[in-house]
Order: sequence, then structure tokens, then C-alpha cells
Amino acid sequence: MRKIKYIVVHHTGSKWGSAETIIHWHTDPKPKGNGWSKPGYHYMINNGFPTYRSYSQNKKVKGWDGKIEGFEAGLVSEEITSNGVLGFNSNIINVCLTGDFDNDIPTAAQLNALEVLCFKLMKKYKLSPEDVIGQMMQLR
Repeated sequence: MRKIKYIVVHHTGSKWGSAETIIHWHTDPKPKGNGWSKPGYHYMINNGFPTYRSYSQNKKVKGWDGKIEGFEAGLVSEEITSNGVLGFNSNIINVCLTGDFDNDIPTAAQLNALEVLCFKLMKKYKLSPEDVIGQMMQLR
């Protein structure tokens, strides 16, 4: 079992997407994807727009706002190192919220799901709230 020290929270930087979308963006060959061997996240928390079509038509898909997707949706199992934070992936769980939080804020459903997921992971890995950090914060 990996020794988990942190939960790192990311955002996609896009206004739509699901685990399937992110997997393609991360693992498809360049130039369409990043060409990584595996996705960057263990969990995705959706904002209600899993596809470009739903976003472009401004029609949230029922059940997708705050929906948590994990390895059952094709993301990386907690037991496997993901590609979320270069140089620190061996001891972190990467959680990503769909959205561009440089310009917007997460939905209430996303924040609620993030809280539930983080508490579950904190309990499982015996972590404190200080061990949950944003992607732009410096790891120690």
C-alpha cells in the first residue's frame, strides 16, 4: 500500500468534461492529448456538463453536478501513482473538479462532494485538514 501524505485538489481549467474526457486529454497521443501513460487524477468531481454539447447548450445533465468518478470510470486506482503533480505523485491522491476556477467558482454540489470525498480519504489515510491542498500550493 502506498504511503499517502496529501490529497491535492485540482481543477480541469475547462468548463466541461468527465473522467472519460480527462483520460483522453491526458493519455491520447500528442497533439490531441498529453501522451501520458496514465491520467493525472484518482477522482473527478463533475459540474453537470460532462460533454461539450451539454456545456454549449447550457443544459446540465441530471445527476452529474457533484458526481464523483473514480477508478471504476477509468481513472487511476488509489494504489497506483497518477500523474497529477510532477515530482510528488508517489505519496498523494489527486482529486480534480471540472471547471476553470481561475475565472469561476465550483458549484455547491461539487463543494459538497469534495468535502465528503476528502473526509473519507482523510479517515482512510489518517490525514489532517492541513494535508488537503490546492494544486497551486507548495508541497512540503
